[in-house]
Amino acid sequence: MKNHVKVVWNKDIQFVAQDDFGHRMILDSDPGANEPDEGFRPSHLLMIALVGCTGMDVISILRKMNHQVTHFEIEATGEHNDEYPKKYHHMHVTYHITGKSIKESDLQHAIKLSETKYCIVRNTLAPSVEITSSYTLTES
Repeated sequence: MKNHVKVVWNKDIQFVAQDDFGHRMILDSDPGANEPDEGFRPSHLLMIALVGCTGMDVISILRKMNHQVTHFEIEATGEHNDEYPKKYHHMHVTYHITGKSIKESDLQHAIKLSETKYCIVRNTLAPSVEITSSYTLTES
């Protein structure tokens, strides 16, 4: 399967990204003294892609298990080299799940399936980036 995206230079060090479906997003760099900060950093998009991908997997798996999720939030932190070539060497994903009678073992299973099988972003990053995870499970 092929995917296609493109970025078009907009101004300064800012680009507008577009995918096959016509969705758009502003990419920006650290603003200078007179430049507004108007978009995502490409390096942050790696983490956004990771948590978005695994989140879609986990919610889908939990729904197939007939669990009632009332709130789901995923966050990531990343550590990268300060020197060039800058590269993420570690990312940590934290899943925050709230729901009714969700079994902890089912949540663990859903996360494991995403992390080891389904999440294309994690499977792409994992060979060169150490990715760890944790979760909180709250009854609603």
